[in-house]
Amino acid sequence: MKAISSSITKVVALIAAMIVALGTFGLAAAHADGYDTNTIADPDANGTITINRVSGDTQTRSFNGYRLASLKDVKTDSTGTALGSFTVETNGKYTQVIETVMGQITDTSTGKTLLDGYKANAWYYNTSVTPNINNPLGYIAATYGSVAETAEPWGGDNADGAKDTVMRQFADKLSAALAADTTTYPADADLKIGSNTVPQGLYLITETTNLANATDPGITGAAVNSAPMIVSTTYLLKDTAGNEATITTGVGTINLKATSPTITKQLTNGNTVYGDAKANPDFSIGDEVDYELTATIPSYTGYDIDTAGTDNTKARVLKIYDVAEPSLTIGSADSVTVTVTPDGSSTATTLVKDTDYTVETSTDSDSTDSYKGGTKTVINLANYVNMRAGTVSAKQGTVASGGTITVTVKATLNSKALESVSDASTKTPIKNKTSLGYSHQPNKVTDEHVQPGGEVNVYTYKFQITKKNREGDTLPGAQFAIKNNADGKYLTWTAATDTDGKNGTWGTLADKPTAAAQTSAAPADQSEPNAKGIFYSGADGTVSLNGLKAGTYTIEEIASPSGYLNINALLPSFTVTITPTYEQDTSTNPYANDAAKKASWGDYSATGLTISNSKDSHDLGLVTASTSNSGKVDVTNVTSVTQLPKTGAAGIAFFAIVGVALIGAAALFAVRARKARQAV
Repeated sequence: MKAISSSITKVVALIAAMIVALGTFGLAAAHADGYDTNTIADPDANGTITINRVSGDTQTRSFNGYRLASLKDVKTDSTGTALGSFTVETNGKYTQVIETVMGQITDTSTGKTLLDGYKANAWYYNTSVTPNINNPLGYIAATYGSVAETAEPWGGDNADGAKDTVMRQFADKLSAALAADTTTYPADADLKIGSNTVPQGLYLITETTNLANATDPGITGAAVNSAPMIVSTTYLLKDTAGNEATITTGVGTINLKATSPTITKQLTNGNTVYGDAKANPDFSIGDEVDYELTATIPSYTGYDIDTAGTDNTKARVLKIYDVAEPSLTIGSADSVTVTVTPDGSSTATTLVKDTDYTVETSTDSDSTDSYKGGTKTVINLANYVNMRAGTVSAKQGTVASGGTITVTVKATLNSKALESVSDASTKTPIKNKTSLGYSHQPNKVTDEHVQPGGEVNVYTYKFQITKKNREGDTLPGAQFAIKNNADGKYLTWTAATDTDGKNGTWGTLADKPTAAAQTSAAPADQSEPNAKGIFYSGADGTVSLNGLKAGTYTIEEIASPSGYLNINALLPSFTVTITPTYEQDTSTNPYANDAAKKASWGDYSATGLTISNSKDSHDLGLVTASTSNSGKVDVTNVTSVTQLPKTGAAGIAFFAIVGVALIGAAALFAVRARKARQAV
């Protein structure tokens, strides 16, 4: 066997460090002559491979270890702490499959396959001697161990879209070949995160973490699998005096670049905002609803890349999906804003639409649940993660792996929400959900895994007025004005005119609407009076006010039906207050260990609702309290003062006005009487 030169030693640093671990366990330079400080005692003695996870990644990960070769004639360098020289000896179990893989890879500098070059080199392949020499991994190390990449994509296609490095092709193709024949090539070791004890040597390590089973507590995302790695163990050496030493310098440790991408979503505006993000999730129809989606950028270490946008087989995938129920209208693509923040940084860079990412919206026709007919929005970040021309990543020379993509999506609560109005008995959420699609297998970069990111709820509420007379009969034709006490403005309602019933909306007036003439029936088409802020009681005496956010509303009767007193002092005015109870949805909250941030996360579910009303402002007993928290209020009209249920301040004032009028009339009569007597 041939002692490997300084280029050979780089196989460990380059196949492992450059492909995946970014140089954390590169070997010291080897010397053909070596030193006599220590020598290997037993090639099959145990060493260790320690696999360190990325900070913040708590995913349970599993790996197969294939012992491709052992090291013989190992000596340390002059310090006695690192490897100095050694001989690579291919494990006979893998000789055939390694040679097969070598036949699939062409050295572009020679135009020949690796297998051709290997069989032409008698140092590594010679069948004319006994025993035969078959050392394909030694040839790979000696010939291609000096191939280095020092920037993205760390072993995948070069950033200019050129062919994969020889080492990357070898690791990927060998990994695929072993996985395709597990009967012939069972793994030599099952490895995990942390320290693993295995026989000394060079190992191909492939991750076997199952995305479908990535359900560890506290994990909202699933794993991106790491690229295949060739790793050296630590070594137990013994000098001539029998003293032992364990070589750990530059060997035996892998720092993974594989991550567990996550995506979360929250509401960032609402009826009442507390703190920076916390919002009550209730809206009136026509209100803007703002969402923030936050995703972790996966690590694409060792993954192919399609910088030119011409080779779909090598195109990295990163997509953010936002799906809204039909009650939420997602505006144009300009309603989406995307920023990227590198890991550990507080500075965000705004990405440019159609350069860094694209936005596509479509009607969700695939769903079989409440999302059917809603809007599906896809924010496709392929340009960014493939570092294509003009992108932020191309300018910065790197994809911000482990950093954060933040997406703002603006929606509008449309009048389709009238089908999902909540009251005290039924709290019906209007839902919006998100998910993250990304490359997760280094040898199948276009294979997309979609990780759900949870749902966020919003609500809209209703109450009802029923107009009655003193006998309890319902009265059509009463006119009402509705004021939102939060801003003091009167409400208008414009009915939907589109075929899908989405463009109806609440609006406002600065001034109180002026009543129309008294009538004994509501207009056949209430669209026009509603749009002017006048709401008539219908044939059944009711006025239904649906699709309103929580808060307090003042209901003012501005005209009674024909035949009923229409004096302002006797027209009821009262308030209705909608008070929901919300509970934070912890399933989408990423801040389990940060109380302050957890408390301000904007994702809530309604757990209760109280709808209450006041007495009429004149305290005449014309307004009945909502029974059983139903949100239904009875309002009475009378034909004469004698029908008032009770006399309050307004009644006293009314009688005072009548009394003054009578006194005035009596005085006038007296004056006229005196004049009449004088004239006689």
